[in-house]
Amino acid sequence: SHYALFEGFHCTCLAIIDGELLEVVLDETPQLINDNPPWAQNLNYPAEARENGIQGIVEIEYAVSETGVFQELSIKKDIGGGCGTACIEFLSPYVGQTLFHPGIYRDETVKVYKILPIEFKLP
Repeated sequence: SHYALFEGFHCTCLAIIDGELLEVVLDETPQLINDNPPWAQNLNYPAEARENGIQGIVEIEYAVSETGVFQELSIKKDIGGGCGTACIEFLSPYVGQTLFHPGIYRDETVKVYKILPIEFKLP
């Protein structure tokens, strides 16, 4: 995968550079302002997924703007049972909030696309 999962510095990310979406190695990847992100709480396991024993990882793509705003949610990988939709509904209230220090490429802040993996696991 060409996406960073909050791995710190010098990783390959998709970023908007001079109006183009490019794969680049950032000088600094976007970092959460707060070590405890608002979505660190539990989200509800969809009933359909629970009843059908669906488990796995949903990948949500999102963007971090040049000013650190969390935006543009989409389901990159779904496992079914309503899990992807549940993730979007859970994260949507945070869209538009400044949650990150922005990514930096060649001394300029850039818009970066990242993946947030969310695991669904039955007891």
